[in-house]
Amino acid sequence: MVRSRIGFGCWGIGGGTKINPAYGKISETKAIELLEFSLKKKINFFDVSPAYGNSEKLLGFILKKNRREDLIISTKCGVSDFSQKSSFSKQSIISQIKNSLQVLGTEYIDFLQLHNPPKDFLSNMEYFTFIKNLFGKKIRNFGISLRNPEDFYCINDFSMVDFIQVNFNILDIRILEKNIYEKCKKMNIKIIARTPLAFGFLTGKYSAKHIFDEDDHRKFWKIDQRRKWIEESNKIFKKVVKDENVTRAQLCLNFCLSFSQIHIVLPGMINKSQIIENVKAEKIKNLSEDNIKRIKEYNIKYFKFDQYVG
Repeated sequence: MVRSRIGFGCWGIGGGTKINPAYGKISETKAIELLEFSLKKKINFFDVSPAYGNSEKLLGFILKKNRREDLIISTKCGVSDFSQKSSFSKQSIISQIKNSLQVLGTEYIDFLQLHNPPKDFLSNMEYFTFIKNLFGKKIRNFGISLRNPEDFYCINDFSMVDFIQVNFNILDIRILEKNIYEKCKKMNIKIIARTPLAFGFLTGKYSAKHIFDEDDHRKFWKIDQRRKWIEESNKIFKKVVKDENVTRAQLCLNFCLSFSQIHIVLPGMINKSQIIENVKAEKIKNLSEDNIKRIKEYNIKYFKFDQYVG
């Protein structure tokens, strides 16, 4: 099986509510259509979570109609609902894993990740050996979805860490600046890049004052932060990287794909046109070393992520 490097970030298709905003409301029918369409377009890596609304349930419907070995499933544990406190107790994690296996309707999980664990848990990774001891071959790869890339340095034992999931995009190169990328490369730890489009603000499709629905989490981002993403990315597109043959979204995805240790890039997709656009990014030639260098230099000189984004 050929693994797609463009994955499907399923937070959006799980549906949003006032209490748990995502990317707005979406019907189960439409969500299933999008998952099926993405498979037709050769996307076969799906990132879900118990906290992402109905995402596991919806993916379970897709699994019933397809061969299990044709899909790569990534889910999480530790957070069952964003409106509730996370729990990394053994009992909670065991319960979540069992429930995920049941809801997905699968005998195994390809990628299981701790969902934004606190730093004190990262400094005591031996605690999580019970997962492999109890679930064995039911968990094919074990890793961590880090709240902040810098939390990488809180991990005290990498022996059971197969991969990490982190923020990475043209205006968030912390894994490069903090030497996380190189350390992962040396230890052969896979990297899953999330927020490659910064919630859509790097695509040129939104203004800073765009009015989002009440069940869309982007409503809560400050105007100044939105404006900074939009203005700074505009400068990169206009002055640093000049290529009229690709869309902004494709260029953003291609930037991430140009790094060999990036195993999967996870954009969210809530309509078929986004799926079509994103899939094409995998077929584009990698950015030149000069363009990558320019993007790095621009960030170092003009844009410090931590200064603008909380």
